[in-house]
Amino acid sequence: MAGVATTDDDPRLQPPPDPDAAALLTRDAVDAARRAVGLVFIVNGFAFASWAARLPAIRDDLDLTPASLGLVLLAISGGSVTMLTLAGGIVRRLGPAAAVLTAASVALTGLFVLGVAPEVWLLAIGMWLLGSGVGVWDVAMNVEAAEVERRLGRDIMPRFHAGFSLGTVGGAGVGALAAAGDVPVRVHLPVVAVTVMIGAVLSVRRFLPDRHAAATPADQAGGEAGGEAGGRPRRGSLLAAWLEPRTLLIGVMVFSMGRRTTGSRSPSSTATARCTPWAPSRSACS
Repeated sequence: MAGVATTDDDPRLQPPPDPDAAALLTRDAVDAARRAVGLVFIVNGFAFASWAARLPAIRDDLDLTPASLGLVLLAISGGSVTMLTLAGGIVRRLGPAAAVLTAASVALTGLFVLGVAPEVWLLAIGMWLLGSGVGVWDVAMNVEAAEVERRLGRDIMPRFHAGFSLGTVGGAGVGALAAAGDVPVRVHLPVVAVTVMIGAVLSVRRFLPDRHAAATPADQAGGEAGGEAGGRPRRGSLLAAWLEPRTLLIGVMVFSMGRRTTGSRSPSSTATARCTPWAPSRSACS
């Protein structure tokens, strides 16, 4: 009937919004983001451990010398450290979800190349891509994890890092099984790359609404002070990134892995040289 306001016509007659329902939706979204971030940490660790577990097979397939293997490992650490200095700006510009997806694409492309590389130079490119992608991926997923932790109001960051450790155990275990079953590296690592990429794509869809990595007031002040000339970071901030304890720890870990792997090859190489048919004496082979 004309002239008679109904509840659909008059907003004053609408029931008030239910704050409990809105809060419930928010909690559901944060819980979904928590599970998604946890999965991202797990697949990150899985991918990282997968290539490390097959490093002896990669070395043997390409007949790498200790020197060439050391240069290859230097490529992954160089890519990681280089991109760590730029990761903050990338995450601020793209947002955590897009940064994770982009970095995962780069890292897993490198993992794919590791599996199929027929030459040392191509292997080094794959290592550099893997290190570069993982460096940004780590920063982006930690930014999202910190925001989820803030929304939940309780400390859950150790759980995310435990998820990464769980992923490394799984990746190393699958790598060991693949090595024991003589699964070629050119099959194993590409399959891992595709599987992890699917997990990353599904996970970032549940991240919190993109805030383009809203910075704290201190970060914004630092960015304004250092970015007046074209948004370039300050020299001091770049130096601090290179000297940051976690950056140094990554370098120590990669260096130690290279020393352990190259050192383990030397005795067998020496024994092989002594046991060749043209060796002066065959007694060394007994």
